[in-house]
Amino acid sequence: MATQTPKYKLIKQGQEEYYNVDILNENMDIIDVALQEHDLQLAQKADKTAATASKGGLMSADDKSKLDTVEQNANNYVHPSDTNTRHVTDAEKVAWNGKASTATATTSANGLMSGADKAKLDGIAANANNYTHPATHPASMITGLPASLPANGGNADTVDGYHFTVSTTDLAAGSSPLTNNMFYCVYQ
Repeated sequence: MATQTPKYKLIKQGQEEYYNVDILNENMDIIDVALQEHDLQLAQKADKTAATASKGGLMSADDKSKLDTVEQNANNYVHPSDTNTRHVTDAEKVAWNGKASTATATTSANGLMSGADKAKLDGIAANANNYTHPATHPASMITGLPASLPANGGNADTVDGYHFTVSTTDLAAGSSPLTNNMFYCVYQ
């Protein structure tokens, strides 16, 4: 009577049975599949020798210690220390450090312009100056005056043809003769 192996369930024929080729082939197929799975698992296992840059293997204690000190996603970047390949050169730092500070400018110190000063500056015309007209000055400061006045320049009747008369004489509407080019002012 036939029995089976415990692990792979291969059929073992009894001594009294005739040899059956089909049973042998079935056992060989089971063995073949098991060996193939074993080979795949073995290929994924590390070699028992120390790993190298070109071949997988066991990790040395030194390499494991080194690996444990490296942060996740770290790289081997070294920031340049010379003045030519840094992100910001020394010349740029000097230029930037020479700029105005954030303090507002005063009459005695450079700085940034305040909003009030900017509004005041916007209200001043280009090339304007701070001129204060004097309360008194000599006639020589006035330009554009004629060199002399006409002979009749002091007589209001002859300058422009109009005259202003002030009197207490009553003017009755329609009865008093009025002269052309005369202004009348009557008072009591």
